[in-house]
Amino acid sequence: MSKYWVLALTILLLMVMQFSSDLSLPSFPAMQADLGVSASDIQLTTLYSIICFGVSLFIWGPCSDCFGRRPVALVGLLVFIAGCGFCIRSTNWLALMLGRCLQGVGIGSAGALSPAIPKDVFSGKKLVRAFALLSMSMGLFPIIAQISGGYLQATFGWRSSFFFLAGLGVLVFILFWRTFPETNTYATEARKQFNIKTMLKQSAAVLKDLPFGGYVLCLTLVYAGEIAYSIVAPFIIQNQLGLNPIQHGWLSFFTGGGLLVGAGVSAKLSDKVNIHHLISMGIGLMLISVVSMVSFVQLEYYFVQTVVGPMTIYMIGAGMLYPNCIAGIMDRFPQQSGIVGALMSALQMIGAGLFNTAVTFYHIDQQKPLSFLLCAIVCLTFLSFYAAILRPRIVFAKAQAYQSSF
Repeated sequence: MSKYWVLALTILLLMVMQFSSDLSLPSFPAMQADLGVSASDIQLTTLYSIICFGVSLFIWGPCSDCFGRRPVALVGLLVFIAGCGFCIRSTNWLALMLGRCLQGVGIGSAGALSPAIPKDVFSGKKLVRAFALLSMSMGLFPIIAQISGGYLQATFGWRSSFFFLAGLGVLVFILFWRTFPETNTYATEARKQFNIKTMLKQSAAVLKDLPFGGYVLCLTLVYAGEIAYSIVAPFIIQNQLGLNPIQHGWLSFFTGGGLLVGAGVSAKLSDKVNIHHLISMGIGLMLISVVSMVSFVQLEYYFVQTVVGPMTIYMIGAGMLYPNCIAGIMDRFPQQSGIVGALMSALQMIGAGLFNTAVTFYHIDQQKPLSFLLCAIVCLTFLSFYAAILRPRIVFAKAQAYQSSF
């Protein structure tokens, strides 16, 4: 079996993961009207799915090491497909919530496998290129998903998004079942060596590290802002500004494209600028974004441009921050990349989901409260970066300079 076919299957698995969270976004107002619930209730279905995704990483990660990548992918996809079935048949909010939670748990397997499978089959520069392709896919799929979701909503209604997801899940399941080889050749040895006490001790040591906490908090807060926009934008763009689901879907081209631009700029500058300066530049762009958004609100300029424009700048900043925070984390724990990666991803997803779950109690579905929320998020991101990462480095550098003076 070709290594590149294995990579293609991994990209398809990522496609299911991204479509799961983004395909139904243009349908939020229609789902609210059909089920007779509040905007916050619809937002919660996505947030609980994200939280379940994060929690499931603690299960799928060790299972993929001990039992192999293939069974984890197949079982995860089956759980995801079952979740789609619940969503399709749902006639009330609780059934929809159950379906979304099952989707989150099932597709969490993709979150655990997407970094592991390429590492099984590639090495050196080929591994770097494989991760670059995965990163590009992660940036493109949300754009494709929201544009497709807008057309599905306008043509067939909100349940069509879950029919599409179920069909996509079945297709990828068949491809994995028929063609995917087991790439983890160390599963048997890993089962013998697995020790939960050792894993817990290593995890505790990582969690006690102050810079690790700072980097993760930055990732979590910025991702929380991205999610906040994603779940509030359908109501602002369609209900407040009067656009249709198709137009809403196409607007994701700008915000999703901003993320790709930020990542590209970061990659170009990475040889010349250290990661902390790049993170600072990203936070600076996000600060410009939220200040402009708040200014437009205060001037009562309520237009598509005053929502999507600042958010595009925010996403450019996020695209610069994400890879450099991840690099900072991995550089601190080069010998524990598996545990550190799982902790980082799980804490980011769970933290962002819980943050926005708390926010939904304030029933945010307008431009003004969203702008103030994003402003608070960016300020907290800066404080986290300064207090947990920059300040300790400055103090350490001064101590080193003082010692060298004797």
